[in-house]
Amino acid sequence: MSVLAIDFGTSCIKAAYWDEAKGEAVMLPIGHGGRLYVPSLFYVGKDGKIRFGDDAERELYHDPEGVLDNLKLDLDKAYQYLRENQQVKTSELMTLLLGWIIEHSAREVKGFGGKPPEKLVLTYPAKLDYEDIYRDALKEGKYRGETVFIREPEAAGWAWVKEENPKPGEVLVVLDFGGGTIDWATLQVDEQRRPVMIPDLRPDGMTTAGLHVDEGLYDEMMRKLGTEARAYAMSNRAQVLEQIRLMKESQNGREVLSGDSSQPLEVLLGSESFTFERKIFEGVVKRAVLDQAIGRIEGYMQKVVKHQQSGGRKQLWCVLAGGTRLLAGLEEQVKKRIQEIGKASGVEIKFAEIGQADFATVRGAVLWQCHSPEEKPIDERDDVVLPDQSTSRQEKIKPAYLRYLPPVAGIVVVLIAAFFLILPIISAKKTVIPDKPLELFKSFVLIRGGEFTMGSPIYESGRSADEVQHQVKVSDFYMSKYEVTQAEWESVTGANPFDFKGKTFPAEQVSWDDCQAFIQALNRKTGKKYRLPTEAEWEYACRAGTTTPFNTGGNLTTEQASFNGSYSYNENQRCKYTEKTIAVDSFAPNAWGLYNMHGNVSEWCSDWYDENYYAACKAKGVVENPTGPASGECRVMRGGLRYGYAKSCRSAYRSGSTSDLIAYGVGFRLVFVP
Repeated sequence: MSVLAIDFGTSCIKAAYWDEAKGEAVMLPIGHGGRLYVPSLFYVGKDGKIRFGDDAERELYHDPEGVLDNLKLDLDKAYQYLRENQQVKTSELMTLLLGWIIEHSAREVKGFGGKPPEKLVLTYPAKLDYEDIYRDALKEGKYRGETVFIREPEAAGWAWVKEENPKPGEVLVVLDFGGGTIDWATLQVDEQRRPVMIPDLRPDGMTTAGLHVDEGLYDEMMRKLGTEARAYAMSNRAQVLEQIRLMKESQNGREVLSGDSSQPLEVLLGSESFTFERKIFEGVVKRAVLDQAIGRIEGYMQKVVKHQQSGGRKQLWCVLAGGTRLLAGLEEQVKKRIQEIGKASGVEIKFAEIGQADFATVRGAVLWQCHSPEEKPIDERDDVVLPDQSTSRQEKIKPAYLRYLPPVAGIVVVLIAAFFLILPIISAKKTVIPDKPLELFKSFVLIRGGEFTMGSPIYESGRSADEVQHQVKVSDFYMSKYEVTQAEWESVTGANPFDFKGKTFPAEQVSWDDCQAFIQALNRKTGKKYRLPTEAEWEYACRAGTTTPFNTGGNLTTEQASFNGSYSYNENQRCKYTEKTIAVDSFAPNAWGLYNMHGNVSEWCSDWYDENYYAACKAKGVVENPTGPASGECRVMRGGLRYGYAKSCRSAYRSGSTSDLIAYGVGFRLVFVP
């Protein structure tokens, strides 16, 4: 059987195939000049023509506004935005990428006989399940072969097993330091010498990785530049970031970062240049990766060690894969802490090396299917703990957080829907306040204006590239304590079309256009003035003076908000999942008296959505009462929702959808204008 594997990374794209004659996994050159990888860049011309990889990289110097980077971390967004609100469907980009590599393999791999591979293996991070996105792209590209999926750290484990041929029972921890995520998993070699996941040690990961170092280096450089060079770097941000990535990953860069060379590392800024000293790298790596990763890795390794002790095992292996591991002192610090944990517990931890460690994931993905033919697909094995598969996407534009849905087959969805229609609404005893009357349009809180940092720091887990931090001032405004209720909606429209009915339950499945019509009718009826909050007002009110991912601190539980507790934040414990909207006065309010700013329903804001808007605001310094871009294709949505992941409930999380979108879990709250 012809097998091709594709590893779509945050910074690089790689492919490998099974060579029947050699009996091994072989890298497929996909870059110009026979290079084994291409950069994860896409270019969309003003005429709509799409290019990727090396062809897109060239456009960084001609039309940087048309270049998209870091797509892997934004795959859950239906659209990507470029110059002047030009947009492109994410599915189009992935269809082009996967289709080209499949066609390229048919041409270049003799064993494929000029045909597409019969089986395609795609990798994905430990915490991000993009299976439905990949399947949709392959369906659109008319790929007819079999498709299977494997987690990146598990795939790297297969590469290790092939090289080392370990004994049955041996345990391996894989730490995969990628361009956008750091992932880890623990595997045990079975009697057939196959590495299988240990169910008690669930694979996990975080989004702090090489990408965050690039952005951190860019920010450090910007602080030190003069006016002209700074202006150049701002207007050519994508190009400069790509220079930083290439500099960091070059042979000279790796030698400098490992301490083996003292050569200067420079990036060109028009007629000027900027030299990065090693101490700058060390500081950024410490802040953006090391400080974030060490604690998480330590916690995971302690669980692994306890598991070994409980089984009477005194040894385990550990391997570090991925290019980010080579950054200034990172690998050394991680190994040091792991060894300390092993020594303290009496478990010997040995470090293994994988040949071509930067390509271990994609080679291992091929070996998974070809080294052991009797191995079942990963989603059929009962010895593997997988995150639920996502349901197929709607054809309509979906906001980002709609990707974070628990996978349920269609028949199960129907049964669950019927179940909740015939049952009374049940509230959690401790935190959910029973459905009781609320005064209509009376509960507004005066939010005193001030200055705050809008967006998220580069090291915040779950962040997206559209959350660039910038300073904002807002004036006083009155915001409703609650999301608009069904009783309020019915008092204005005379209708109650909502699924989870309750007078104090939120009005949901309402489009932005519906909200505007509702507000106009309400204003006419009351003689007062109401409106949607701006995005800046919304985040300022949500944070209520906090700077943490949530206004509750560094974590969010289902004792604090209504969201899909099966998908907790970072490595925190899973929570219960209510699977329905709840009363708008449920849970404790934030410090400024506002309820359900996290979860329950996502909330429309008045602004147009633009992925690059925050970066433009940052360039202006402190922005006062911003109202968003002058035009656009989509409107802003904030706050996460009842069936979304915890990370989509973060204070800084942004999404956008067309103003006519009607979707479950989408509602709004009002601002009163005195």
